[in-house]
Amino acid sequence: MRISDGMTIGRKLEIDKYRPSGFDFLRIILAAMVLIDHSWTIAEGEQAGADFWNQAWAFPLRFVLPAFFSLSGFLVSGSMERCRTLLNFLMLRGIRIYPALAIEVILSAFIIGPWVTTLPLRQYFTNKEFLIYLLNVTGDIHYKLPGVFHGNPKPDIVNWQLWTVPWELVCYTTLAVIIVIGVKKHRWLIGPAVLIGLVAAISRNLQAHGHLVILVGNVWGFDLVLYFLVGVGFFLYRNHIPRNGLLAALSLVIAWAAIALVPGGQYLALIPLVYVTMFLGTCNPGWRLPFGIADCSYGVYLYGYVIQQLIANRLPWSHKGLLNLALAFPLSVVAGMLSWHFLEKPIMNAARPQLKRIEDRWLQLLGH
Repeated sequence: MRISDGMTIGRKLEIDKYRPSGFDFLRIILAAMVLIDHSWTIAEGEQAGADFWNQAWAFPLRFVLPAFFSLSGFLVSGSMERCRTLLNFLMLRGIRIYPALAIEVILSAFIIGPWVTTLPLRQYFTNKEFLIYLLNVTGDIHYKLPGVFHGNPKPDIVNWQLWTVPWELVCYTTLAVIIVIGVKKHRWLIGPAVLIGLVAAISRNLQAHGHLVILVGNVWGFDLVLYFLVGVGFFLYRNHIPRNGLLAALSLVIAWAAIALVPGGQYLALIPLVYVTMFLGTCNPGWRLPFGIADCSYGVYLYGYVIQQLIANRLPWSHKGLLNLALAFPLSVVAGMLSWHFLEKPIMNAARPQLKRIEDRWLQLLGH
């Protein structure tokens, strides 16, 4: 296939009526890979997790969070285009993130915590750590509950995966700022925004290490914001970006080599990795995941870690990475599906008409 065959990312989206099933498969696969990333550390301890991470076959896990955030940037940009006001955009982002996050915090603090804590319940509920943990619902993230998971191979951490939530909020805030500046009308503004993000990410990397480091187990939040912004850029320029399998394969090789071999290679991999993500997302294999499984990916991502920790705590015989994963993944999918069908989706369906009325009223007040 020639790179200049005329097919673009935008044209492919139009052909599939902006609902290619590749995005659905990609979301749940990335969520599953997050669980894989944590399984060995949670089940066997920090050293086992480090040994697992350094194995060659685990290398694709290095792409997971950058791909997740670039995918988020691309998909959220569709919402940005559809919303007539910044107010409505921000409210929609809020109802997408906070209900499931609030339930995760409540379940962890009021159900799982009292069940597994090594402290008397009175001492548990009056402990400062318990009260501080409740701040997680605001995006002010804390990882410990008193006496919870203290004897686990990965001790004391209730839900480490929540560390990305504040950075997700930074992504939405950054996008809100460039919406105010005018990116919806002047898409070229995404270029300076990406450049500023690149400078911030490289500066943070240099500040932490004194030199650029290869992307390893930890992904700096600034890097994730950068990938998010490039995902936004891909959406804005979707009608000008060719969609080609050969180009996707070449991009994958470049991204792989950059992150594996080059200090600070995550920055060289920026465009290639986002391109591969969008190419895969715009694939349409012709069938869809049943029962809303794709929509449960946020729940799998959000609840998976605490489920893995609970398994390690309650089932000492499960202290093997692969076994923890085999038990946790189906439970996480069930938790995600329950969250989507009985919490997230009903709230979104009920809130959208109300948000539209608020938006209409707001536009009236502004004289539009």
